[in-house]
Amino acid sequence: MNMRNTSLIIATLTLFTMVPVLSNTLFMGSIQFPDSIKTVPDMRIYYAGHKITSAVNATTKENTFNICENQNCSTFYLIITDNIDLETPKGSNTIRYLVNKHNAYKFYAIRLIKKDKYEYEWVIKEIPLIGNRIPDNAIIVYYNPEYIETVKIENSIRLLKIHMKQNIVELAGSHEQLQEESERILCSAINLDSIHTKIEPTTKQFCEKLVVASL
Repeated sequence: MNMRNTSLIIATLTLFTMVPVLSNTLFMGSIQFPDSIKTVPDMRIYYAGHKITSAVNATTKENTFNICENQNCSTFYLIITDNIDLETPKGSNTIRYLVNKHNAYKFYAIRLIKKDKYEYEWVIKEIPLIGNRIPDNAIIVYYNPEYIETVKIENSIRLLKIHMKQNIVELAGSHEQLQEESERILCSAINLDSIHTKIEPTTKQFCEKLVVASL
């Protein structure tokens, strides 16, 4: 073979995708409000001792957030409630854990399930809160759980989407009353704010392409 008349093209395409079991994996979530509301309320979101910063999109009526998880986590939780207590030993100021005592809530287990050798999927199931104790690896959405319509897993990148009820304004009484209630919930979160460290939004590059061509 005459190598001078031969064109050698080497194309290497490398695609790195986010796999949920890797360390420092980024999980994304959103809280979707109906188009009928005038203003998307500010909300408190906590996770693993951190206060998570969320971003409001006034156009899509959506509140988005993200969290980072370690590689050993295949199950974590989501609780939506507007009333959380701090469990402390008698005579001590040390907080043992967070609890929800006989207050309205919605609680979900989110698990990574292996479908086959190379494929995983997240599944979500609503379950009761055992012993009122909120797990340490629970995403806490501090808001009225009565306004929640559904919680869905959309895909492995955008982990979950919380849908508010379409008639949320009617349930609150008016746009003004919904806003007032949201502000009241924010004010009531002051105790939780004080024990959670603020963490700013982070970004992660999900895929990269490397193409090498040689003639």
